[in-house]
Amino acid sequence: MSMTDTYTRDRKGKFRPAPRELTLVDRQGEIAKVLVGLREESVLYVERSNNKKTDDMPQQIIGATKEESIGTCQGCPLWKDRTCYSQCGISAIGFNETRKAVARGKDKSVRNALKRRNKRARYGRFGSIGDPGSIAEDVYFDHDTQFRAEGLGVLSYTHQWHWQHASFLKGKALASCDNWKDVVDSTNDGWRAAIHVDKDKNAIFNGKTILEAPQGEIDGKKYFLCPAQRKEFLGGREAFCNDCGLCDGEKKTNVDAIVFIQHGSCMKMKKEREAKQNLVQIEWD
Repeated sequence: MSMTDTYTRDRKGKFRPAPRELTLVDRQGEIAKVLVGLREESVLYVERSNNKKTDDMPQQIIGATKEESIGTCQGCPLWKDRTCYSQCGISAIGFNETRKAVARGKDKSVRNALKRRNKRARYGRFGSIGDPGSIAEDVYFDHDTQFRAEGLGVLSYTHQWHWQHASFLKGKALASCDNWKDVVDSTNDGWRAAIHVDKDKNAIFNGKTILEAPQGEIDGKKYFLCPAQRKEFLGGREAFCNDCGLCDGEKKTNVDAIVFIQHGSCMKMKKEREAKQNLVQIEWD
């Protein structure tokens, strides 16, 4: 901390560095202004969820305002090209309603979410919107500890894995990767990884698509297609994140990278835009 840092009191009365904006260079070599050090009032929770992939579990919302939440996502390619299903999709409306509920005096704290959760919940989802790397380290660990004390695991991902300020998440969250090089680099640095891929492309999996090769090993890194998506795309048994837990950063497994098939309304719209652009190009040629 420098003498120019500003401070705020946490809920235990201790002085802590206040949230601040860092100017960083992202994995694409571009400048990103990232909001970090978010404290308790910026980390909200919904106790129940109808998310058909995760199942009914507590969900964490990062950012007391939409602008604050977006400030945690700078440097992420999914935000840059507006294909993030959280920030740019329909689910963002629900997250904004939660913020409005807080303004009306509703309790959206971690303690309330744990108290009122579905008792079948085995996990909690951190960073359903926003990046956990932007949460102050002591706040993140406090919330993680509260979940685990209740017997729940934590599913958490960060695009900020390559920046020093988010290194405290190693062993807690998965490194959210944009390409296979990210997977290799992050896992070599001690992270477990998660990566989104197009189900129709075969550039990564030894000339096969992820549906043709749903698990395997590349560059010494073992990968596995998300079990919930195996059901959707491969006709396997029903599975939810609440059953699985492979994405819990503390889970002991020999799987280096969890593979997700790109999904969400924003990704669908992006493909439609690309298809139209390709059609225009063909007609022009």
